Amino acid sequence: MRRTRASSPASWRRRSPVCSYVEFPRGPLAIGDDYQIVPVTRSTAAGRALVLSATDSCRDRPAAFYHWNDRQSLDVAVSIARRNRINAIAIWKFSKNQEPAKEFIEFLFRKENYDAWVVASNAFNQPPLRDLADHPIWAKNPKFAMLPKEAEYAHARGWPSKPNDAVRRIENNYVLPDMVSKSIQGMPVKRVMEWGQDQVVQAVKGQLKASG
Repeated sequence: MRRTRASSPASWRRRSPVCSYVEFPRGPLAIGDDYQIVPVTRSTAAGRALVLSATDSCRDRPAAFYHWNDRQSLDVAVSIARRNRINAIAIWKFSKNQEPAKEFIEFLFRKENYDAWVVASNAFNQPPLRDLADHPIWAKNPKFAMLPKEAEYAHARGWPSKPNDAVRRIENNYVLPDMVSKSIQGMPVKRVMEWGQDQVVQAVKGQLKASG
């Protein structure tokens, strides 16, 4: 990918459909209050560069979207997550049992153990991960067929808005499942839509209860 100097000596302009520039800020490098960031080395035609790991990038970029409504940062995080393995599991620093917790995570995510867990749960509540796309469980029931590709079509609740209190209230009060239920039970679709819209308006006003 061709690079040219940007206006700031600390930045490089990149021509990309996802990211318009890459910035190299001054240290210390941190994500939130976490200063224990270990960069990884990437080799390019121009030489080696120290960059954030895919996991750290997916910790850092969504924060820019959440705090500053920077849509480009969210797009970058999604693009990285689709192309890399991301470790989204963490252990609290104040935990009294950090080492046993690490050992349990390592045990659980061994392929033979995780596969057994998927089978035991009958595919319930499994994330749409690339590594699970060819798992035999999906062929067990025709109703499972669409699940491995769910991430290609699904969005986070409230998308394209950023997370907010109204979305939480809509989710916690089961507004969308209740709309489906009302329709199945015979309520006319127009009335269902009107009811759903009224619930959304109440959520935005903070009038729906915060917990379901």
